[in-house]
Amino acid sequence: GAGEGGSQIANLIKKMHPEAICKTINTSPNDHAKATNLKEEDKLLLENTKGFAKKMKAALEIIQSQGETIVEKLIIPELEQGVERIILHATTGGGTGIGITTALSKVFKENLGDDVKFAVSLVAPFEYDDSTAFKNTLLSIKMLEELQVPTRIISNSKFLNREGSSEADIHFKVNRYIVSTLMEILDVPNKKTIGRNT
Repeated sequence: GAGEGGSQIANLIKKMHPEAICKTINTSPNDHAKATNLKEEDKLLLENTKGFAKKMKAALEIIQSQGETIVEKLIIPELEQGVERIILHATTGGGTGIGITTALSKVFKENLGDDVKFAVSLVAPFEYDDSTAFKNTLLSIKMLEELQVPTRIISNSKFLNREGSSEADIHFKVNRYIVSTLMEILDVPNKKTIGRNT
């Protein structure tokens, strides 16, 4: 899980599926602390950062300098233990999550080979979000398409038609939907759509 949204999804996966191996990567100490179901060694806070506030290019740049640390601390130990599938979770509108996710996707595509399958699960911005969020979304989807990465995109808009729901409630419903349908993404290369919200 990368960034605030991705970390909350990883945190919920760990709560609902304790046997799952979950890791988070953040640039904000506040977002880093929210993954309360994960052990500290499974959470990586990148150095000299305080969040990117939708600055996706800045997040991509941090991978250039700290990408090796991410792979060495979070990825290689699990590959050595025989992990066969990796799913990257993030929201598309921000900076940290989608910046790290697209950069890691490129690394995985170039280095994992056929033994380890990986896919990306993304949450699109709310329809009332700002133009930067939508620019980040379009750019990230274009990059993932060029890499031919199996990608699942969840729409927030399907969850908005609930009276009395706060934004926090909607986020939780979206995250719970993602986790409850998690196994379906493992077969995503063979599908055009997964479920009503995807």
